[in-house]
Amino acid sequence: MTEEKKPKIDLKARLGKTSGASIPPALGSTEGGESIPAPAASAPSAVAAAAPAPVAAPQPVLQRFEIDESEVIDARKAGFKQGVTIAMVVGLAALGIGYAAGGASEKSAGRAKATADMVDLAKKAEDAKGKLAALQEKLDAGIKDLGSKKFPESLASDLGAINVDFDGAVLGGRRFSGVSLETTKELVDFATDVAAINERKSVISTLLGKLKEPIEKKFKGGEKAMISYAVVVEGGGKGGSTFASLAPLAKGIEADAALPAVLKVTSAKAQSDVPTYSKGDASGKAIAVKPGTFELSCPDETKGAQAQLIAQLRGLATKLKGEDPTSSPDAKAGLIERAEKLSTALKKAGEGS
Repeated sequence: MTEEKKPKIDLKARLGKTSGASIPPALGSTEGGESIPAPAASAPSAVAAAAPAPVAAPQPVLQRFEIDESEVIDARKAGFKQGVTIAMVVGLAALGIGYAAGGASEKSAGRAKATADMVDLAKKAEDAKGKLAALQEKLDAGIKDLGSKKFPESLASDLGAINVDFDGAVLGGRRFSGVSLETTKELVDFATDVAAINERKSVISTLLGKLKEPIEKKFKGGEKAMISYAVVVEGGGKGGSTFASLAPLAKGIEADAALPAVLKVTSAKAQSDVPTYSKGDASGKAIAVKPGTFELSCPDETKGAQAQLIAQLRGLATKLKGEDPTSSPDAKAGLIERAEKLSTALKKAGEGS
């Protein structure tokens, strides 16, 4: 809203109307029939003395009152706006400095956390390397025992006592500022492979418990070689094709015992008696399978238990120490070697080098 401008005050006009100064009579005029003599030579001084004071004296007052009050108000408003503008500029500048300082502070804090995280992860990788090496030693000892026909009694508990603490959980909440992409990827891969090792270690511990009895029985000579399977020959008549089907025996036969004339085999539906083959045409006859040959091709938890367990232990040990570099140009490094390299890379990242 604009304010009404007040009218200017014309003091000259007002002073002209209200002035009480009198004008002296003209020289040589008469008053009351008498003539008034002309003043002496000094009359001009007398007239000047009798004349009213000059009007110019109040001019400073006139100049002060002639200032437009609306201009004063506008000037005050302009000054206020200018002050507000300056304050806003200074405030925004301070805000910008504060934001930059805050961003720099946050970035510095994030880098400090990333450094501490890398140092901590480097230590964990070094600890994982030691546990992986201890795990390999236990596996190698177990393989040696089995090769010497001795069951590794403490292997299951030894494996259970070694926990390689470097799975995906150790990566949660970490900052990776300043860490190379290659190191970050290796961190994820290493944590994934360690989790798989811990799971496989648990499976082997369970397998040791299940195979303990049959393996020990075999080592003590309590388990005799048994004929457990027979091959039944089918077809072959009148130029047709000849086939053979593998069938388990309803009851095992000791390897050194004489074969009966009829073998009782089990099919998917029922048991049947099949003549034992001796000579001539084999069609419709059953041929006993040599003990141990089936287990070599199709091992289960009890048949070929020793070979099966050794294979499991060796497979896990290879994961730890790596493949033989002379066997293949693409031989994979083991987890122990990878843990050492990862620890070194993380230390460098933590040091900012």
